[in-house]
Amino acid sequence: MSRHANPFVIAFLVLALVLAIGTSRAAEPYPNRPIRIINPVPAGGTLDVLARVLGDKLKDRIGQPLIIESRPGANGMIGLAAAQQAKPDGYTLLGNSTPMASGRLLHKSFTIDVANDFDHIVEVIAASQYLASNPGAPFKTLQEMVAYAKANPGKINFGTSVSIQLDSLMLLKSLGIEVNLVPYSGSGVLPQAVLGDSTQVIHVSLPPIKGLLAENRVRGLAVVSLQRSGITPNVPAIGELFADQDPLVVHSGISGPKGLPREIIQKLNAEINAVLKMPEVIARYADVLGAEVRGGTPEEWRVVQDKTYMQFTRGTQALKIQPQ
Repeated sequence: MSRHANPFVIAFLVLALVLAIGTSRAAEPYPNRPIRIINPVPAGGTLDVLARVLGDKLKDRIGQPLIIESRPGANGMIGLAAAQQAKPDGYTLLGNSTPMASGRLLHKSFTIDVANDFDHIVEVIAASQYLASNPGAPFKTLQEMVAYAKANPGKINFGTSVSIQLDSLMLLKSLGIEVNLVPYSGSGVLPQAVLGDSTQVIHVSLPPIKGLLAENRVRGLAVVSLQRSGITPNVPAIGELFADQDPLVVHSGISGPKGLPREIIQKLNAEINAVLKMPEVIARYADVLGAEVRGGTPEEWRVVQDKTYMQFTRGTQALKIQPQ
């Protein structure tokens, strides 16, 4: 170029080059690099399995892998904050589960409003808890257990895990019974507790007791949901037995930072919904997590979260629990 080139011509050429680069980048299809899913809980749990099963099938549809990053700590705040502060470009997503909705009701340090501070993509699975008893317990049905507990306040040792202790308290309050609540460090030890008869009833997810139910070594009193699960059709739903129940169900799905482009939300929603129709995916979630697939629209996923938050709000108010 001449030493005396017109500066306006140079500026025009630079601008044209910048616009060309920008247009080229904007035209790149999404996604064109791996997608990260941040789970605000330890590896190995429900959200970890959810992401791995999704990623295994989704990579063939979108051409990119899902990288799962567990960021536990501070009651979930560490992972939630990392996902909230990420660039809303579709390359960082959140593994989201409705128990996170209770954080603001229990902890003053929990400052994130999960439903409002994220954009939501799709619900993936729903998993109900179960009430199971030792076959030698002096009751064979949930109705008999409730009657026994009312006649013998505090005589039933009721096992739960720390992670769903609030759920258990809300359930017991709704049934109007007093028991000796025994919180365990994790759900994996609850089957041995009820088999050893130190605990007569346990409130637990399906995987730890699935084999025991099939072998009739524990008795399934109820699945804590409005309707029976297709996974355990012989176990009655608490909604069948007590008409006034509003059972908590754990819903899990995918969300992302606020400001996600609508076209990215729609693409991810469509692709994940397609994966959730695969028989092998349905079977995998049922076998490993005792969960049923959901799917649906982003709006429906948001409604589920709002409903669960209201359930937790009513429950903590009834129990007179204040954030600590």
